[in-house]
Amino acid sequence: MDLTMKYNPAFLDDETLIRTFVVRHREFDAVVEVVRENTGEANQHVLVIGPRGSGKSTLVLRAAAEIRRDEALAAQWYPVVFGEESYGVTNAGEFWLEALFQIAEQTGEARWHEAHAELQQEPDAVRLRGRALAQLMDFADERGVRLLLVVENLHQLVGSQMDDDDETWALRKTLQTEPRLMLLGTATQRFDQIDDEKQALYEFFRIVHLDPLDSLDEIADLWALAGSTDTPRAYFRPVEILTGGNPRLIRILSEFAARTSFRELMENLVHLIDEHTEYFKHHLDKLAPKERKVFVALADRWDPGTARDIAEAARMNVSLASAQLKRLEERGAVRVIDQRGRTKVYQVAERLYNIYHLMRRRGQASARVRGAVRFMVRYYEGERLVPAVQALVREACGLAPEHRRDHYLAYGELLNLAEPELRARIVAETWADLNKLSDLPNELNHRVEHETNPYMTYSLESLLEIDLTTLSLPETLQREIALIERFKESPSFHLLTSLLASQDQIASIIPSSPDAHYNRGVTLSKLRRYEEAIDAYDRALHLYPNHVDALYNKSVLLNDIDRNEEALAAYDRALSLRPDDPDAHNNRGVALAHLNNFENALIAFKHSLQLRPNDPGTYNNWVKALVHLGRFDEAIESLSMMPKNTKLSSTPGLPYISVQLAAHGQTADLLNRLADSPLAPDIEPLLVALRMDLGETVDVAQEIEEVAKDILADIEAFRATHPEAEKEE
Repeated sequence: MDLTMKYNPAFLDDETLIRTFVVRHREFDAVVEVVRENTGEANQHVLVIGPRGSGKSTLVLRAAAEIRRDEALAAQWYPVVFGEESYGVTNAGEFWLEALFQIAEQTGEARWHEAHAELQQEPDAVRLRGRALAQLMDFADERGVRLLLVVENLHQLVGSQMDDDDETWALRKTLQTEPRLMLLGTATQRFDQIDDEKQALYEFFRIVHLDPLDSLDEIADLWALAGSTDTPRAYFRPVEILTGGNPRLIRILSEFAARTSFRELMENLVHLIDEHTEYFKHHLDKLAPKERKVFVALADRWDPGTARDIAEAARMNVSLASAQLKRLEERGAVRVIDQRGRTKVYQVAERLYNIYHLMRRRGQASARVRGAVRFMVRYYEGERLVPAVQALVREACGLAPEHRRDHYLAYGELLNLAEPELRARIVAETWADLNKLSDLPNELNHRVEHETNPYMTYSLESLLEIDLTTLSLPETLQREIALIERFKESPSFHLLTSLLASQDQIASIIPSSPDAHYNRGVTLSKLRRYEEAIDAYDRALHLYPNHVDALYNKSVLLNDIDRNEEALAAYDRALSLRPDDPDAHNNRGVALAHLNNFENALIAFKHSLQLRPNDPGTYNNWVKALVHLGRFDEAIESLSMMPKNTKLSSTPGLPYISVQLAAHGQTADLLNRLADSPLAPDIEPLLVALRMDLGETVDVAQEIEEVAKDILADIEAFRATHPEAEKEE
């Protein structure tokens, strides 16, 4: 579909417009209420002000649709919708002539087409004003209605196209005295004709401002229009930050997200930029050459800038750059985000333009943008990766083999990013579908499947339907292992209970098999029936005391239900059988930490890291223990010295550990260490938050500042709930 149509609500029929109108209800109600109340000898006129993409067109067109569908309103009003840009209107007469043209187009009646064609030949502007207005009033009287004139970009029409003040005053006089006419206009920002008391339209309108969307519920409703109804709510905070709450940009992101996972959307923005190049380029091409040069200079920064900053980048004098920035501000292309005395600080209004420009022009130099987006996603996302991978696999299954290569690469990379438990869940939820594809790369297949198990390729349903009495004991156990792999971390209660029923049957058939009881323990733990699961593991251990997996799983569950002393004993026994298990050492340290034995917990974490260096989860635990012991210098040094390839920056651990350190008065030292560390390029929002905590004024991109404010709020909240934490002086 052509992008102009895709994002222009004027091309939508009333039914679609009403159905897809999911935000701006408060502003819509305000506009319609004014129309209802305009029943006297003088009308209240309305001007909707908001930047490009804020929903102005959709709002006024939705109001027009409401008038057409509401019987009471339709009996009193007839909407006359002007084109988005009425370039031919340069005086009041041409304004009324344009209204007549739209009536002819909307009704399709030859009479009004003929009247418009005749008036088109009128050379005298004053006579045209009277004659065209008379035709409009004839139409209104014949229909027994008032006319609602819906006019977009009014700031441009009266600000630059009508260059004669007398014409604007003539327009005001008619609208002020003629009860059969109401003007509903839009503008990208306030303009001189409504702000200057000497101008014709001063204090003429009721102003309706369209602020950025800041309700996650509204963003979710808008997002759902593209079919992305299962997107976790936590994702919408980075969407709000990245788009600045601009409805049009939210729709662009949601259209793209409906065809891929959210993580793929956010980490592969270049795909979105490529797909919407014409959309972005269209707006750039509409700018005058000097305006475009200044706009690009600002977009190239990503951070905000003053007129002097932009002048230097654009290689022009400051006064010229300032004049162009003012024009761009009037167009709604840039906006002032701060003012220091007489110096204004500017930023591109639609933030995706920055990403468009940086990615199209700079390529690898867009790493700062990518790093910030990655940080946002990981900071807000948490562990909600499984639905994203499921969406990725669904898309891969619907494509031809030659179009699936990127999906396989993405699947493998997502497994790399995921922690072991999450990786198991991803595989359990997606592998059955992915494994059906004939062109699945061998390396991916070998990574996931246990080739020695003949049942690993069976579907869940097929495994559950196997008659157990026909299998030998080894086959039965292989079948159960395959089932467990399929059901790992499965959210399906129904399927897990089916699996448990099957395992109960096996345990009754072969009660002397430790693995039969062990498998029951695995499933019971998935069902969160922890006490029963521990009992099942104990049965397995009674039959085979050296069943190390049963010992380990039992230890984990004991940890989970705060039976930490028992967990420690079980971990000690498991480690005596498998001393080189890094997970057992790490989890033993967690149990010790739960018992406030942080010194010994550090020893356990150290053993784990010796076996598996730079593991992010264990490293997080190590640093947390140092923080609890008040060994802040060591904790900060550990963070700053950690190699970047440990992927700590891809987990929530770093921000939250940093919050605790900052809350305990370690902000300055933490900032100094992290700013010079290998992690610095990926954690800019965190570094900004630390600078803000120190009271520094930081000029950064709005997106980074918004995330930093959230982190700063977490620091303050931690201080408020932990009296022992003190802000450094």
